[in-house]
Amino acid sequence: MRVTFPSRFFLGLGLAVMLSLAGSPYAQSLDNGALVRALQSGGYVLLMRHASSPAQPPDADTANADNPDRERQLDETGRRTATAMGIALRRLAIPIAGVESSPAYRTRETARLAGFSDIKISAFLGNQGMQNSSGSNTAQLRDSLSAAVPGANRLLITHSPNIAAAFPDLSPPVEQGEILVFDPQVSVTQPVSRISIDEWPDLK
Repeated sequence: MRVTFPSRFFLGLGLAVMLSLAGSPYAQSLDNGALVRALQSGGYVLLMRHASSPAQPPDADTANADNPDRERQLDETGRRTATAMGIALRRLAIPIAGVESSPAYRTRETARLAGFSDIKISAFLGNQGMQNSSGSNTAQLRDSLSAAVPGANRLLITHSPNIAAAFPDLSPPVEQGEILVFDPQVSVTQPVSRISIDEWPDLK
């Protein structure tokens, strides 16, 4: 996990640290505990790629009962890790003020298994949303990262092509279930942290 935060969190944590990384949106690496405390304070936007999903859609025998159109859905790993992430968010008392999802079944399933019920469906987060020539959906995704909620965090669930189009310099590419943590007070083009979906149960 790469965990980096701007100076406001060092101040909030009472750390007397001089920050001097010129030209960089990052301040200094923090341990997992500092990450959790920062997220507990809120004000971040979490941009997530949906949990693990096979490339091929299910057949009639394996499609979920609520997936009549047989869209791609989560596999066993995706279901397990999405559920575990939601449990960890509640255990750690990390406040989530709003959840937005792509219209795709696998993103909605990720949100639902993480324990969220009030899910806003946003077309610009859809898998084809970044394919328009004007780039307006890419701009809308970046603009959405600017809308922080004081005292809570927002969660946006989308797809890898959307993230790659909005953040072409991101390296390595985002994995299934991975979350990019953005601090709107610092940058909406560079995440301050990246959290693998497998890491949530170990955060303290």
